[in-house]
Amino acid sequence: MTLWKTTLAAGIVAATALAAPAIAGGTLRLDEVAVGELDPAKASDYADSILMFNVYDTLVLPVQGGPGHAPHLAASWESDGNSFTFKLRSDVNFQSGNPLTAEDVVFSVERMKALGAGLSYLLGVVESAEAIDSATVRFNLSSSYAPFVASLVRLPIVDKKLVMDNLGEGDGEMGDWGQAFLSANGAGTGAYRVVSHNPQEETVMEKNGDYFLDIAEAAPDTVRLRYGLEASTVRTLIAQGEHDISSQWLPPEVMGALAREGAQLLTESGTGAFYLKMNTTKPPLDDVNCRRALSAAFDYQTAIGM
Repeated sequence: MTLWKTTLAAGIVAATALAAPAIAGGTLRLDEVAVGELDPAKASDYADSILMFNVYDTLVLPVQGGPGHAPHLAASWESDGNSFTFKLRSDVNFQSGNPLTAEDVVFSVERMKALGAGLSYLLGVVESAEAIDSATVRFNLSSSYAPFVASLVRLPIVDKKLVMDNLGEGDGEMGDWGQAFLSANGAGTGAYRVVSHNPQEETVMEKNGDYFLDIAEAAPDTVRLRYGLEASTVRTLIAQGEHDISSQWLPPEVMGALAREGAQLLTESGTGAFYLKMNTTKPPLDDVNCRRALSAAFDYQTAIGM
């Protein structure tokens, strides 16, 4: 399915990865309808991903403009049947100053599987992860799984020592697995560090001057990601030059008015999917027959043709 995404920008071009947006220094101000989930193990939607991919890094990333995946935190990897062995880069530190090790990767896998949130199902095939040495980690799979390397794009690596120092109360040896801490703080290696996070208002991030890769000079020094702004508020802020990028979810009349007032209306195509979240623990959606009725009533052909 090809999706057409429309974004409003006041004089700049939007970019999902904040490490290289088209704004020279200064502060980038943008908004999303959804509340951003800062805990990377729970990240699933667009707002969560903006935070995750800028505060955290992954072993691999998709090749830009081509097929396959390239090493990122990993320096290389090899596969032997149902096992994958990754060598880590030696020049990566977390924002805390702690060096990246294979133990951090193992901890990140175990934490994500234990919480069972976000996109953790992508790692369901991982039977175990083990640190062979400080720079080598092996994933042992329960069965052959062709998309395994691709799945690692959604495995953000967290700072084990920092999280272990901030465990909250909970069942078992690992307590809450650091959920309370990571819902308000970053523990990654990413290009941006968290300054403050209020899930009902905004997240403020600043450039990580110690990042292991070069960050484009055009990248903003500070990013303010605001949540749940009213359409009328967005229109006023953009008109006053106090907001830079808004999402595609503005009403058509507001988009049209802003475009007439000089804001740039950008449209881009790409592959992806929309999904609806339903609370199946409360009536009427706790009834499987209700969910079956919704499934039967949905016009799949129209959605596929969008």
